[in-house]
Amino acid sequence: MPKKTSPKSATISLEIKCGGQKGRLTEVLSVGENRLKVSIASDSYDAQSHARVLRWDGTEWKLLHSLLSVKTKASYASGATAATFAADRAELLRVAIAILGT
Repeated sequence: MPKKTSPKSATISLEIKCGGQKGRLTEVLSVGENRLKVSIASDSYDAQSHARVLRWDGTEWKLLHSLLSVKTKASYASGATAATFAADRAELLRVAIAILGT
């Protein structure tokens, strides 16, 4: 059985914002034929944190998947880089690719 390869992806835009006890990553990327938006927010209050991936349907962004628990911790937000959010981003994209079957 041939090994399934991951679809090619390219980042269209990437924004990282940090302030106080908060950090946010918003990335829009193309994955195969799909346009996805990864949104990860880390706050010192867990209830205000989220990690979700949305798919552009041609008209609006639709929720594709979200994580119940965010691994990115707000204590790192003051010096956040893309690597700070890597674990949550990787998990969101892994599930999104499985859902889309690409």
